[in-house]
Amino acid sequence: MNQACLSIESSDSLLRLLFASRQRLFGNALASLITEHSPSSRVVIESNSPAVIAAIGDLDHWNIILLDELFIRSTVSLLNEVERIKNRVPVAILADPELTSQVDIYLNFGIVGVLNKQDDIETFFCGCRAISAGETWVARPWQQVRRQQILPLTPRQQQVLTLLKKGLSNKQIAARLNCKENTIKVHLRTIFRILGVRTRIACLRAAEAEGWLMSIE
Repeated sequence: MNQACLSIESSDSLLRLLFASRQRLFGNALASLITEHSPSSRVVIESNSPAVIAAIGDLDHWNIILLDELFIRSTVSLLNEVERIKNRVPVAILADPELTSQVDIYLNFGIVGVLNKQDDIETFFCGCRAISAGETWVARPWQQVRRQQILPLTPRQQQVLTLLKKGLSNKQIAARLNCKENTIKVHLRTIFRILGVRTRIACLRAAEAEGWLMSIE
């Protein structure tokens, strides 16, 4: 087993992290960055697929498995193995948004986190800690893509919601969009029905909770 070690420690728990990558220089650079940020940290870098698969089911030794996206692309069967192992260590992907535009395929296979190679070290640690604690973590670039994909509003309804957020009245929204005020009322009733609300304030609160306001900004 060809490994380079270091460990990640948070304020309340020690992360036992295995990083699967065949890019030794990148793996060592990540290890150095983590060491600089947290001197007591520890990571194991592994390039052997069977060893990574074994680690995914080893709850006694690991609490997070981090897979380089390029490692997955060179080991296609690995995702099937992740899905097959029922009692598994939380598995996350370390990806580059410039190379990977969609992450739902990973999440469908049981991956619980997607970290961004372009994030700063603080955000990286935040994601690692959340994932090791059993949460699902999807870095911001892919959060926005996923929200846009599931946003059940037409482009015009999105415009109405955006202007509503800015505090415009129905009459002002109609003037801005060059349409009749009754048309705006119809759009708002549709948006209210989708969100299950009755007022403008409740609409904005519900839209924000759904992540819609972020995705249409």
